[in-house]
Amino acid sequence: MILRALATCFAAILAIAVGWSWLRTEREAAMPAAPVVESDSTTESSLALPAASADRAPGTDRREAGVEPPKPVQSAPELTTVRLHVMHGITGERLAGVRVQAQWGKLGERRILQSDDQGVAEVEVPPGTIFFSANHGELSGTAFFREHGSMSAKQEQPFELLLFPERVLYIQVVDGNGNPRAEVAVCLRTEGAPQQGWFTLDPGNPDPPMPTAIQEVWRGATAGQLGIARVEPLRLLLDDYYAALRAGRAATLFADLAFPTHPPAAVQIDPLQWPQAPVQLVLPELGSLTVVVLDSSGQPTSERAKVYVDAALPLERPSLRVGERDLESGRMLFDSVPYGLPLAVEVSFYGQRDAIRRKIDGPTHAQPELELVIVESSPMPVIVGRLVGASGAPIGLASVTVQSLNRAGEALSFGTYELKLTAGVFECLLATRIYEGGSVTLRFESAGLVATRELRSELTHLRIGLGDVKLEPAPQKASEKNASGGH
Repeated sequence: MILRALATCFAAILAIAVGWSWLRTEREAAMPAAPVVESDSTTESSLALPAASADRAPGTDRREAGVEPPKPVQSAPELTTVRLHVMHGITGERLAGVRVQAQWGKLGERRILQSDDQGVAEVEVPPGTIFFSANHGELSGTAFFREHGSMSAKQEQPFELLLFPERVLYIQVVDGNGNPRAEVAVCLRTEGAPQQGWFTLDPGNPDPPMPTAIQEVWRGATAGQLGIARVEPLRLLLDDYYAALRAGRAATLFADLAFPTHPPAAVQIDPLQWPQAPVQLVLPELGSLTVVVLDSSGQPTSERAKVYVDAALPLERPSLRVGERDLESGRMLFDSVPYGLPLAVEVSFYGQRDAIRRKIDGPTHAQPELELVIVESSPMPVIVGRLVGASGAPIGLASVTVQSLNRAGEALSFGTYELKLTAGVFECLLATRIYEGGSVTLRFESAGLVATRELRSELTHLRIGLGDVKLEPAPQKASEKNASGGH
């Protein structure tokens, strides 16, 4: 009975479920379909956007709806017209028919230009750096043009592209017999080209309107069995010289020895007829000069010093130096000294010592080898002696006035010092500057007694002994004699 009742209930429940499902299906089928809205994907207003809900934050970006915002439109960069003058780098002549390459940008965009009959070429380029290059026969050149837009300073136009011939310069040095000489200092110099440099005056015109500017632009030395030096980088070295020629200024170029000679060995170079062979310089006859420096005891000095030998001439060119070398064991040999030059020799000590200077006539045919002996003086020698009175008794208290004079006898420094005496004996440092070729005067005084000593040749010694210095009554002045005679 129970089982039959349960089966009956299950059947009833199943029938109700099936009936409910059929009824729902029928209701959905009877509902009308939703209308279809046509959309235009090219217009923002026709896009179907989800309705805003209460839980959506205000100002939400449109990308959440799957819509990309429109990209900003970039305008093309403003172009600048560059007017280019193609010129010969030496003469300044305008060059027609030259093919010029202009290149700019990260991708290396290029344009090929050609100069017209006036040597002018134009190109439109964006702001930035433009690289120009050209080859025209034996001439070539490059240039950079920088254009930074209207808000920044622009490079001045018209812009010049200078083309130069590819050149090499060699200098050879030979002796009087035509034999090549290596390790000879040579130089390249210009006259009249630089804005700044060394200057010389025409000896025949003591007051010229404009001095001649002289500049040494390169220095080197010959080498090898052929005694040749190569000058490089030639184009950069001669920049001022070429600029002077283009501006129409008188300028000359010389290959020369890098030390003064008499007569000069310089050879002028024509910039428009460039030498194909090495420029040959003839080395003049040379003598030698040995500089010997002795200390006050007559022995070669052990002090470190540098010796300079210059030509003692009026300023004629940038280099008047014959040579400079470190002193070794008190002597130094200069073995390439030209004949017939007056020389200025300077021994410059390392430290606080004053330099020693001498002027001598250089080597000659009659005397090709010279030796200059210089005796160095102590900057502050020690003086020793004994002060005694007229009777020969030692003096117990005295002072000394030291006066240093130059070669012309002018007093340039002095001082008065109290002497420490022991039974009249003193020993003190001569605390004054000693001038080359000058002298030192000592005046001792004690209670109206005086004595004077002059030191000249003794100043080369480190210790100067005066022996007994007798002090006597000071001589009366003329005014004092007249006063005493009137009583």
